Amino acid sequence: MRIIDSETVKSVLYPGMEIKNYKELCSLLDEKQKTGEAKQIQLGNWQLYFSYSKQGHKFIIEEIFDIPKEKVDGRAQGNHSLFTKDIADNILRAICSGVAEKTNAGTKWIKIVGLANDNYGARKDIPELRSCDTLKPTLNDFYYYGAGAAVKSYLQSAFNYFEKNNLASVSREYIGISRFNEEELEELEMKYDEESDAAIPLTGQELIELYKEKGYSAIEELKEKYFMSFEEYLFRQPFNEDSADLTIRQYSEEEYLKLKKDVADKYKLDLKTIKGREKLFIGMLCQEKLRTLYEAITVVPNRDNVPSSYCSITKKEYEEYQKTLNHKIYEHLSLMTEKRYEKNYEKWQQSIQEELSHMKLKIGTPKPHMTKAYRDGYLFAESVNLQNRMKVMDALIKI
Repeated sequence: MRIIDSETVKSVLYPGMEIKNYKELCSLLDEKQKTGEAKQIQLGNWQLYFSYSKQGHKFIIEEIFDIPKEKVDGRAQGNHSLFTKDIADNILRAICSGVAEKTNAGTKWIKIVGLANDNYGARKDIPELRSCDTLKPTLNDFYYYGAGAAVKSYLQSAFNYFEKNNLASVSREYIGISRFNEEELEELEMKYDEESDAAIPLTGQELIELYKEKGYSAIEELKEKYFMSFEEYLFRQPFNEDSADLTIRQYSEEEYLKLKKDVADKYKLDLKTIKGREKLFIGMLCQEKLRTLYEAITVVPNRDNVPSSYCSITKKEYEEYQKTLNHKIYEHLSLMTEKRYEKNYEKWQQSIQEELSHMKLKIGTPKPHMTKAYRDGYLFAESVNLQNRMKVMDALIKI
Protein backbone atom coordinates (compact mmCIF):
# COMPACT_ATOMS: atom_id res chain seq x y z
CA MET A 1 0.00 0.00 0.00
CA ARG A 2 1.16 3.52 -0.75
CA ILE A 3 2.66 5.25 2.30
CA ILE A 4 1.13 8.66 3.01
CA ASP A 5 3.63 11.46 3.38
CA SER A 6 3.36 12.90 6.91
CA GLU A 7 4.16 16.45 5.75
CA THR A 8 1.41 16.28 3.12
CA VAL A 9 -1.12 15.22 5.78
CA LYS A 10 -0.11 18.15 7.99
CA SER A 11 -0.30 20.57 5.07
CA VAL A 12 -3.84 19.65 3.92
CA LEU A 13 -5.58 18.69 7.17
CA TYR A 14 -6.02 20.46 10.51
CA PRO A 15 -7.88 19.70 13.78
CA GLY A 16 -11.56 20.62 13.56
CA MET A 17 -11.62 20.44 9.77
CA GLU A 18 -14.87 19.05 8.36
CA ILE A 19 -14.64 17.04 5.15
CA LYS A 20 -17.81 16.34 3.20
CA ASN A 21 -17.24 12.67 2.45
CA TYR A 22 -14.76 9.87 1.78
CA LYS A 23 -14.30 10.94 -1.85
CA GLU A 24 -13.23 14.46 -0.83
CA LEU A 25 -10.81 13.11 1.81
CA CYS A 26 -9.21 10.84 -0.80
CA SER A 27 -8.81 13.86 -3.09
CA LEU A 28 -7.13 15.92 -0.34
CA LEU A 29 -4.70 13.12 0.49
CA ASP A 30 -4.09 12.25 -3.18
CA GLU A 31 -5.28 8.69 -2.53
CA LYS A 32 -7.30 6.38 -4.75
CA GLN A 33 -10.85 5.53 -3.66
CA LYS A 34 -11.22 1.93 -2.57
CA THR A 35 -14.00 -0.44 -1.59
CA GLY A 36 -14.52 -3.38 0.75
CA GLU A 37 -11.55 -4.70 2.69
CA ALA A 38 -9.10 -2.48 0.79
CA LYS A 39 -11.00 0.60 1.98
CA GLN A 40 -10.87 -0.58 5.62
CA ILE A 41 -7.11 -1.11 5.36
CA GLN A 42 -6.77 2.37 3.86
CA LEU A 43 -8.81 3.96 6.68
CA GLY A 44 -6.65 2.13 9.23
CA ASN A 45 -3.51 3.42 7.54
CA TRP A 46 -4.81 7.01 7.70
CA GLN A 47 -5.37 6.67 11.44
CA LEU A 48 -1.60 6.26 11.87
CA TYR A 49 -1.34 9.94 10.85
CA PHE A 50 -4.53 11.51 12.20
CA SER A 51 -7.66 10.69 14.19
CA TYR A 52 -11.21 11.54 13.12
CA SER A 53 -14.85 11.07 14.02
CA LYS A 54 -17.79 10.69 11.62
CA GLN A 55 -21.20 12.31 11.30
CA GLY A 56 -23.03 10.44 8.57
CA HIS A 57 -20.72 10.65 5.54
CA LYS A 58 -18.82 13.60 7.01
CA PHE A 59 -15.27 13.20 8.43
CA ILE A 60 -14.27 15.52 11.30
CA ILE A 61 -10.51 15.70 11.88
CA GLU A 62 -9.70 15.51 15.60
CA GLU A 63 -5.90 15.36 15.85
CA ILE A 64 -2.89 15.39 13.50
CA PHE A 65 -0.07 13.33 14.99
CA ASP A 66 3.35 15.04 15.12
CA ILE A 67 4.97 11.63 14.72
CA PRO A 68 3.02 8.96 12.79
CA LYS A 69 2.08 5.92 14.84
CA GLU A 70 3.75 2.63 14.03
CA LYS A 71 1.62 0.17 12.14
CA VAL A 72 1.14 -3.03 14.10
CA ASP A 73 0.23 -6.16 12.16
CA GLY A 74 0.84 -9.87 12.18
CA ARG A 75 3.61 -9.94 9.65
CA ALA A 76 6.98 -11.03 10.99
CA GLN A 77 8.82 -8.76 8.59
CA GLY A 78 8.22 -5.71 6.47
CA ASN A 79 10.28 -2.99 4.86
CA HIS A 80 10.70 -1.14 8.15
CA SER A 81 10.97 -4.07 10.54
CA LEU A 82 13.90 -5.37 8.51
CA PHE A 83 16.09 -2.46 9.52
CA THR A 84 14.47 -0.52 12.38
CA LYS A 85 16.45 -2.04 15.24
CA ASP A 86 19.74 -2.00 13.27
CA ILE A 87 19.32 1.72 12.53
CA ALA A 88 18.29 2.52 16.12
CA ASP A 89 21.28 0.59 17.47
CA ASN A 90 23.66 2.47 15.18
CA ILE A 91 22.29 5.83 16.31
CA LEU A 92 22.76 4.88 19.98
CA ARG A 93 26.27 3.55 19.29
CA ALA A 94 27.22 6.73 17.45
CA ILE A 95 26.02 9.06 20.20
CA CYS A 96 27.16 7.04 23.23
CA SER A 97 30.64 6.39 21.84
CA GLY A 98 31.15 10.01 20.77
CA VAL A 99 31.26 9.23 17.04
CA ALA A 100 28.38 11.65 16.42
CA GLU A 101 26.68 14.60 18.12
CA LYS A 102 23.15 14.16 19.45
CA THR A 103 21.73 16.83 17.09
CA ASN A 104 21.99 16.54 13.31
CA ALA A 105 20.04 17.27 10.15
CA GLY A 106 18.05 14.33 8.82
CA THR A 107 20.40 13.93 5.84
CA LYS A 108 23.38 13.73 8.18
CA TRP A 109 21.69 11.11 10.37
CA ILE A 110 21.20 9.03 7.21
CA LYS A 111 24.96 9.15 6.60
CA ILE A 112 25.93 8.61 10.24
CA VAL A 113 24.03 5.36 10.67
CA GLY A 114 25.19 3.92 7.34
CA LEU A 115 21.98 4.23 5.33
CA ALA A 116 23.98 6.10 2.69
CA ASN A 117 27.55 7.19 2.16
CA ASP A 118 28.87 10.75 2.26
CA ASN A 119 27.79 11.37 -1.34
CA TYR A 120 24.13 11.28 -0.29
CA GLY A 121 22.63 14.70 -0.98
CA ALA A 122 25.84 15.96 -2.59
CA ARG A 123 24.14 16.47 -5.96
CA LYS A 124 26.59 17.93 -8.45
CA ASP A 125 29.50 17.62 -6.05
CA ILE A 126 29.74 14.00 -7.23
CA PRO A 127 32.17 14.05 -10.22
CA GLU A 128 30.13 11.79 -12.52
CA LEU A 129 27.03 13.96 -11.98
CA ARG A 130 28.55 17.34 -12.82
CA SER A 131 27.61 17.12 -16.49
CA CYS A 132 23.93 16.77 -15.63
CA ASP A 133 21.86 19.96 -15.49
CA THR A 134 19.47 18.53 -12.94
CA LEU A 135 19.34 15.57 -10.60
CA LYS A 136 15.56 15.22 -10.96
CA PRO A 137 14.74 13.24 -14.09
CA THR A 138 11.39 12.71 -12.39
CA LEU A 139 10.36 12.11 -8.81
CA ASN A 140 7.85 9.58 -10.12
CA ASP A 141 10.73 7.41 -11.25
CA PHE A 142 10.75 4.16 -9.31
CA TYR A 143 14.52 4.37 -8.86
CA TYR A 144 13.97 7.32 -6.56
CA TYR A 145 11.09 5.78 -4.63
CA GLY A 146 13.03 2.56 -4.25
CA ALA A 147 15.75 4.40 -2.41
CA GLY A 148 15.65 8.08 -1.46
CA ALA A 149 12.17 7.98 0.06
CA ALA A 150 12.80 4.55 1.55
CA VAL A 151 15.87 5.45 3.59
CA LYS A 152 14.05 8.42 5.09
CA SER A 153 11.14 6.24 6.13
CA TYR A 154 13.56 3.69 7.65
CA LEU A 155 15.15 6.46 9.71
CA GLN A 156 11.75 7.71 10.88
CA SER A 157 10.82 4.18 11.98
CA ALA A 158 13.96 4.07 14.12
CA PHE A 159 13.01 7.35 15.82
CA ASN A 160 9.53 5.95 16.54
CA TYR A 161 11.15 2.79 17.92
CA PHE A 162 13.19 4.83 20.43
CA GLU A 163 10.19 6.41 22.08
CA LYS A 164 8.08 3.27 21.95
CA ASN A 165 10.80 1.31 23.83
CA ASN A 166 11.94 4.19 26.09
CA LEU A 167 15.45 4.06 24.62
CA ALA A 168 15.74 7.76 23.79
CA SER A 169 13.76 10.97 23.38
CA VAL A 170 13.51 12.54 19.93
CA SER A 171 12.79 16.21 19.28
CA ARG A 172 12.79 18.38 16.18
CA GLU A 173 13.36 22.01 15.37
CA TYR A 174 13.98 23.85 12.14
CA ILE A 175 17.07 25.97 11.57
CA GLY A 176 17.08 28.92 9.20
CA ILE A 177 20.24 30.80 8.20
CA SER A 178 19.81 34.34 6.91
CA ARG A 179 21.02 35.31 3.46
CA PHE A 180 22.73 38.53 4.56
CA ASN A 181 24.21 40.07 7.69
CA GLU A 182 22.95 43.44 9.00
CA GLU A 183 25.48 45.54 7.10
CA GLU A 184 24.71 43.79 3.80
CA LEU A 185 20.98 44.09 4.48
CA GLU A 186 21.19 47.87 5.02
CA GLU A 187 23.04 48.30 1.72
CA LEU A 188 20.47 46.23 -0.12
CA GLU A 189 17.58 48.18 1.42
CA MET A 190 19.04 51.40 0.02
CA LYS A 191 19.62 49.78 -3.36
CA TYR A 192 16.05 48.43 -3.39
CA ASP A 193 14.57 51.86 -2.58
CA GLU A 194 16.49 53.47 -5.44
CA GLU A 195 15.58 50.84 -8.03
CA SER A 196 11.95 50.47 -6.98
CA ASP A 197 11.36 54.24 -6.82
CA ALA A 198 12.70 54.52 -10.36
CA ALA A 199 10.23 51.88 -11.55
CA ILE A 200 7.13 53.64 -10.17
CA PRO A 201 5.52 55.93 -12.81
CA LEU A 202 5.11 58.86 -10.40
CA THR A 203 7.17 61.97 -9.80
CA GLY A 204 8.88 62.59 -6.49
CA GLN A 205 6.23 65.16 -5.54
CA GLU A 206 3.41 62.75 -6.42
CA LEU A 207 5.01 60.10 -4.18
CA ILE A 208 5.18 62.59 -1.32
CA GLU A 209 1.49 63.45 -1.76
CA LEU A 210 0.56 59.76 -1.86
CA TYR A 211 2.55 59.14 1.31
CA LYS A 212 0.80 62.02 3.12
CA GLU A 213 -2.61 60.82 2.01
CA LYS A 214 -2.35 57.02 2.42
CA GLY A 215 0.88 56.29 4.26
CA TYR A 216 3.88 54.14 3.42
CA SER A 217 1.78 51.00 2.80
CA ALA A 218 0.46 52.64 -0.40
CA ILE A 219 4.05 53.19 -1.58
CA GLU A 220 4.87 49.55 -0.86
CA GLU A 221 1.88 48.39 -2.90
CA LEU A 222 3.08 50.42 -5.88
CA LYS A 223 6.60 49.02 -5.57
CA GLU A 224 5.27 45.47 -5.61
CA LYS A 225 3.01 46.27 -8.56
CA TYR A 226 5.62 47.94 -10.77
CA PHE A 227 8.82 46.36 -9.42
CA MET A 228 8.73 43.52 -6.86
CA SER A 229 8.51 43.04 -3.10
CA PHE A 230 11.59 43.58 -0.97
CA GLU A 231 11.56 39.88 0.03
CA GLU A 232 11.60 38.79 -3.62
CA TYR A 233 14.31 41.35 -4.41
CA LEU A 234 16.51 39.97 -1.63
CA PHE A 235 15.96 36.41 -2.79
CA ARG A 236 17.23 37.32 -6.26
CA GLN A 237 20.46 38.81 -4.93
CA PRO A 238 23.55 36.55 -4.83
CA PHE A 239 24.92 36.06 -1.35
CA ASN A 240 28.47 35.64 -0.14
CA GLU A 241 29.06 32.08 1.10
CA ASP A 242 31.66 33.41 3.56
CA SER A 243 29.55 36.21 5.05
CA ALA A 244 30.16 36.66 8.78
CA ASP A 245 27.66 37.31 11.58
CA LEU A 246 24.72 35.69 9.83
CA THR A 247 21.52 35.38 11.83
CA ILE A 248 20.48 31.88 12.87
CA ARG A 249 16.72 31.46 13.34
CA GLN A 250 15.16 28.53 15.17
CA TYR A 251 11.59 27.40 14.53
CA SER A 252 9.65 24.92 16.62
CA GLU A 253 7.74 22.25 14.73
CA GLU A 254 4.52 24.21 15.31
CA GLU A 255 6.10 27.45 14.01
CA TYR A 256 7.49 25.63 10.98
CA LEU A 257 4.12 24.10 10.09
CA LYS A 258 2.42 27.47 10.50
CA LEU A 259 5.00 29.08 8.20
CA LYS A 260 4.35 26.39 5.60
CA LYS A 261 0.60 26.91 5.80
CA ASP A 262 0.90 30.70 5.59
CA VAL A 263 3.11 30.56 2.50
CA ALA A 264 0.99 27.88 0.83
CA ASP A 265 -2.18 29.92 1.44
CA LYS A 266 -0.55 33.16 0.30
CA TYR A 267 0.50 31.76 -3.08
CA LYS A 268 -2.39 29.25 -3.38
CA LEU A 269 0.04 26.36 -3.86
CA ASP A 270 -0.99 22.82 -4.67
CA LEU A 271 1.17 20.78 -2.29
CA LYS A 272 0.14 17.53 -3.93
CA THR A 273 2.47 18.35 -6.83
CA ILE A 274 6.26 18.38 -6.90
CA LYS A 275 6.22 21.84 -8.45
CA GLY A 276 3.94 23.12 -5.68
CA ARG A 277 6.21 21.77 -2.94
CA GLU A 278 9.28 23.27 -4.60
CA LYS A 279 7.55 26.66 -4.81
CA LEU A 280 6.56 26.32 -1.17
CA PHE A 281 10.15 25.88 -0.03
CA ILE A 282 11.37 28.81 -2.14
CA GLY A 283 8.49 30.93 -0.84
CA MET A 284 9.43 30.11 2.75
CA LEU A 285 13.07 31.09 2.13
CA CYS A 286 11.96 34.27 0.38
CA GLN A 287 9.50 35.35 3.10
CA GLU A 288 11.95 34.69 5.93
CA LYS A 289 15.00 36.11 4.07
CA LEU A 290 16.86 32.82 4.45
CA ARG A 291 19.53 31.11 2.40
CA THR A 292 18.62 27.70 3.80
CA LEU A 293 16.13 26.06 6.14
CA TYR A 294 16.59 22.53 7.44
CA GLU A 295 15.26 20.13 10.04
CA ALA A 296 17.50 19.39 13.04
CA ILE A 297 16.69 16.17 14.91
CA THR A 298 17.95 15.69 18.47
CA VAL A 299 18.24 12.22 19.99
CA VAL A 300 18.93 11.99 23.75
CA PRO A 301 19.60 8.37 24.81
CA ASN A 302 18.09 7.00 27.99
CA ARG A 303 21.38 5.72 29.40
CA ASP A 304 19.62 3.42 31.86
CA ASN A 305 18.22 1.36 28.98
CA VAL A 306 21.17 1.49 26.57
CA PRO A 307 23.73 -1.38 26.67
CA SER A 308 27.00 -0.20 28.22
CA SER A 309 28.93 -1.88 25.38
CA TYR A 310 27.57 0.80 23.01
CA CYS A 311 29.65 3.43 24.81
CA SER A 312 32.99 1.64 24.50
CA ILE A 313 33.24 0.90 20.78
CA THR A 314 36.00 2.52 18.71
CA LYS A 315 35.51 4.57 15.57
CA LYS A 316 36.88 1.70 13.48
CA GLU A 317 34.43 -0.74 15.06
CA TYR A 318 31.57 1.66 14.41
CA GLU A 319 32.53 1.89 10.72
CA GLU A 320 32.00 -1.87 10.48
CA TYR A 321 28.47 -1.46 11.85
CA GLN A 322 27.85 1.23 9.22
CA LYS A 323 29.11 -1.00 6.40
CA THR A 324 27.03 -3.96 7.58
CA LEU A 325 23.82 -1.92 7.63
CA ASN A 326 24.62 -0.25 4.32
CA HIS A 327 25.13 -3.61 2.64
CA LYS A 328 21.84 -5.00 3.99
CA ILE A 329 19.86 -1.99 2.80
CA TYR A 330 21.59 -1.83 -0.56
CA GLU A 331 20.80 -5.49 -1.23
CA HIS A 332 17.18 -4.98 -0.21
CA LEU A 333 16.66 -1.85 -2.33
CA SER A 334 18.38 -3.45 -5.32
CA LEU A 335 15.93 -6.33 -5.13
CA MET A 336 12.97 -3.96 -4.76
CA THR A 337 14.17 -2.01 -7.81
CA GLU A 338 14.33 -5.18 -9.88
CA LYS A 339 10.80 -6.09 -8.81
CA ARG A 340 9.46 -2.64 -9.67
CA TYR A 341 11.15 -2.83 -13.04
CA GLU A 342 9.50 -6.18 -13.80
CA LYS A 343 6.13 -4.84 -12.68
CA ASN A 344 6.47 -1.77 -14.93
CA TYR A 345 7.50 -4.03 -17.80
CA GLU A 346 4.35 -6.13 -17.41
CA LYS A 347 2.11 -3.04 -17.22
CA TRP A 348 3.69 -1.60 -20.34
CA GLN A 349 3.33 -4.85 -22.26
CA GLN A 350 -0.33 -5.17 -21.27
CA SER A 351 -1.14 -1.56 -22.20
CA ILE A 352 0.49 -1.91 -25.63
CA GLN A 353 -1.38 -5.12 -26.31
CA GLU A 354 -4.66 -3.39 -25.41
CA GLU A 355 -3.87 -0.44 -27.66
CA LEU A 356 -3.14 -2.73 -30.59
CA SER A 357 -5.97 -5.20 -29.94
CA HIS A 358 -8.24 -3.60 -32.53
CA MET A 359 -5.55 -4.27 -35.14
CA LYS A 360 -5.45 -7.97 -34.21
CA LEU A 361 -1.69 -7.82 -33.85
CA LYS A 362 0.63 -9.28 -31.23
CA ILE A 363 3.91 -7.64 -30.40
CA GLY A 364 5.72 -10.69 -29.07
CA THR A 365 8.25 -9.79 -26.37
CA PRO A 366 8.68 -6.01 -26.49
CA LYS A 367 11.56 -4.06 -25.05
CA PRO A 368 10.43 -1.87 -22.17
CA HIS A 369 11.95 1.27 -23.63
CA MET A 370 8.65 3.14 -23.46
CA THR A 371 7.88 2.66 -19.76
CA LYS A 372 8.14 5.99 -17.99
CA ALA A 373 10.45 4.78 -15.24
CA TYR A 374 12.76 2.93 -17.62
CA ARG A 375 12.85 5.82 -20.11
CA ASP A 376 13.62 8.44 -17.47
CA GLY A 377 16.32 6.28 -15.95
CA TYR A 378 17.85 5.58 -19.35
CA LEU A 379 17.95 9.26 -20.34
CA PHE A 380 19.44 10.16 -16.99
CA ALA A 381 22.09 7.44 -17.38
CA GLU A 382 23.03 8.80 -20.80
CA SER A 383 23.30 12.38 -19.52
CA VAL A 384 25.84 11.43 -16.83
CA ASN A 385 27.55 8.65 -18.78
CA LEU A 386 26.29 5.81 -16.58
CA GLN A 387 26.02 2.47 -18.31
CA ASN A 388 23.05 0.69 -16.77
CA ARG A 389 19.99 1.23 -14.63
CA MET A 390 21.57 -0.13 -11.44
CA LYS A 391 24.21 2.57 -11.84
CA VAL A 392 21.37 5.05 -12.13
CA MET A 393 19.96 3.80 -8.86
CA ASP A 394 23.42 4.15 -7.28
CA ALA A 395 23.62 7.74 -8.49
CA LEU A 396 20.20 8.69 -7.21
CA ILE A 397 20.40 7.06 -3.80
CA LYS A 398 24.19 7.50 -3.40
CA ILE A 399 24.43 4.34 -1.34
